[in-house]
Amino acid sequence: MFSNAEKGKALESGEGLNSDQDLIIVDDEEENDFDFSPNEREQKEAEERERIKNEEARSIATLLKEIEGLKEKITLLEAENNRIQSLVVNQYDQNDTLREDIKKNEREIKAKEARIKELEESVSSWTCSYDKKQKDLDDAVKEKNSLAKEVNSFRGQIKSAEKENKNLRSEKSERDNTVRELEAQIAQD
Repeated sequence: MFSNAEKGKALESGEGLNSDQDLIIVDDEEENDFDFSPNEREQKEAEERERIKNEEARSIATLLKEIEGLKEKITLLEAENNRIQSLVVNQYDQNDTLREDIKKNEREIKAKEARIKELEESVSSWTCSYDKKQKDLDDAVKEKNSLAKEVNSFRGQIKSAEKENKNLRSEKSERDNTVRELEAQIAQD
């Protein structure tokens, strides 16, 4: 039994057409998923889209939670900064450190917000890419069915040729017998 890839090569080269086994088209489960019915394939695709959306939603929710935590940290740092300024006016170095922490956390918030935007764009891009892949798959199925029809047509032509060849051999055999009979009669005469 040949795989679809091997069968395609055989059809292109024209080799292996004398064997019925070579003309069998097989749908290897490892090579494609054409065995799914339209409803099963649609359900499978819907489940995959839902899984990806859920994963992206969880990622976004986690990032939002981290942003809220950072905002709380900023609030606490600002309160601590105000308390220190009211108690120890001359502790400028510590205040500068706290201000730097605030700026650092603000930069982290901006980075997380940028990541959320990237994830949203990724979901949109994936949806477009998925639609294109689905179209490519449909085109491949159409091409496979067309090739199968061509193979069946070739099989019919081969059988017709073999039948005609058999008839020609039979006619030749009859003519040879007739010639031998005539030669025998001439020899007797």
